[in-house]
Amino acid sequence: MNDQQQDKNSPHLMQSLIMIFLETSLTFVLKNDRLSRIHAKDFFEHKVSLQFNVYLPSGQFYVSFDQRGVLFDLEKPEGMTQADIVITASTIDLIKILFTGNKKSIRRLQLKGHDELHKDFRLLLGSISLSAVISDWRYWLSSANTQTKPSRYSIQNLTQHIELQRQEITKLQIKVKSYRYDLKRLQRKHKMMTYLYWTIILALIISLISVICYNLNQ
Repeated sequence: MNDQQQDKNSPHLMQSLIMIFLETSLTFVLKNDRLSRIHAKDFFEHKVSLQFNVYLPSGQFYVSFDQRGVLFDLEKPEGMTQADIVITASTIDLIKILFTGNKKSIRRLQLKGHDELHKDFRLLLGSISLSAVISDWRYWLSSANTQTKPSRYSIQNLTQHIELQRQEITKLQIKVKSYRYDLKRLQRKHKMMTYLYWTIILALIISLISVICYNLNQ
């Protein structure tokens, strides 16, 4: 390969690397970031396709949504007759949108195609910017820490609750001991009553036998 061929292939190689990086990054964000996933849901379900016409420098590329994620192509993908949305924008505006979610840059985008998708697409762009993702994840982490980190007030309430439970357990233990004592006392009474009952029965039987024997001897 001569130097001229290398010079021609270098821009294409750089573009391919950029496309691969964007595919990987945006797919990860749209599948894992809470807010972005909400805005991208309809785009994935309807497999929306996008055509970007950029200038400064000029170029064209295509983006499609499917179950694998976000796919970038420098040429129109097979099976795509017409993109659902055609976007015309400057390269600088796209960079601003990706990094900062610049609202002016989002408003400057020229959109053609399905009008009902225009608003959703602008919202999606605002949610996938680096600053928006960082802000959303920071809020999510701080909320999670707030929910999982116990406050002094909650710890104090928990301590009081444990102390009340301990007192209740102590009272129950005292009641159990009292019930056991009463049960033993009742068992002793039952034994005494049983002995007395059988003693009386035995005495009656002996008396009855004595009376019968006496009558027989008369």
